[in-house]
This record gives sequence, structure tokens and C-alpha cells, in this order.
Amino acid sequence: MASTRVQHSMGSVHRYPLKGQQQVDLNPVDRRTQNKLLEQKRRDSLKNSIDNLKNALPDGRNLADQTQQSVLLKAQNYIKDMVGKQQRSKTCLEDLKSVKSRNNVLEDNIAMLKQEYDILSNME
Repeated sequence: MASTRVQHSMGSVHRYPLKGQQQVDLNPVDRRTQNKLLEQKRRDSLKNSIDNLKNALPDGRNLADQTQQSVLLKAQNYIKDMVGKQQRSKTCLEDLKSVKSRNNVLEDNIAMLKQEYDILSNME
């Protein structure tokens, strides 16, 4: 039994017709051709995405002859490295805030001790 499909104006083939569209019966050869075209489009899209990822990586241009798997592994390692750096940066920022807060407390203590010293010095 031949599959009933609909050829839309943009060239895509769907199972159910839109209003004003006519049904097209695809024979097995046409289905295979359509599947090959869709698969090629998917592979091209994947290749373009890998190339974009490769170019986004530091030294990505040096990865020109690398396999897709090695590009993905390098991207994974780069992301892990960036996440680690972000965590360390966040920790350092929290430490800096803590040190600044402690420094403010110590400066307040120094100011208070200076006032006490001045008062005691004037009593003599």
C-alpha cells in the first residue's frame, strides 16, 4: 500500500493536507529519496553545529582536522574548566566580601581605640 502524503508549497511532505493542498502518493523510491534528503539535511545541520562549536572554542581553528567526537570532548572539557573557574571566582568573591567586612570592623575598632586613647591622654 502506497503511503498518502501531501506536498506543500515549500516542498515539505506531510501526512495530512493543509487547506487548498493536494494529496501526493509517494512510492517507495520517492520515500527513500525524501528520507535521504532529510537525512543529508540533518547531517549537514549537525556538521554546521559542530563547526560553530569548534570555532567558539579557544584554539578552535587548530581543531580543523579533528573528529566530531574530539571536538565534543574538547568542548565538554572547556565547559567543565569554565564552570570550575566560575565556582572558584564565586568563592574568591565571597572571601573578598568577608575580608572587607572584617576590615571594616577592625577599622571601626581602631577608630574607637584612638578616641579612647585621646580621652585618656587628655585626662593627664
